[in-house]
Amino acid sequence: MRTLVEELQSTPDGQRLYLQEWTLLGITELISEVMKQKKISCSELSEKLNKSPFYIIKILEDEEELSSFREISDIFWAMGVKLKFDVEPIYVAT
Repeated sequence: MRTLVEELQSTPDGQRLYLQEWTLLGITELISEVMKQKKISCSELSEKLNKSPFYIIKILEDEEELSSFREISDIFWAMGVKLKFDVEPIYVAT
């Protein structure tokens, strides 16, 4: 019997949806981690981005859809760090 994640990843569309959610979760966790390390509050970050503190809170709670990688880049830029990506092979269902 397969787990829900295994079932979801058994098709190309399922893999795509799973990786979208995994990526967004990873990004929000990374934002939170850098904020803690650099002791940056939601208010400070929102000020640097010219956004409301509520905007940052919504992103961190995964309620706000991150509309573009430009916005993500801007968030890390505002915290004074550059985002680095690494990739690893995944099994592609056929």
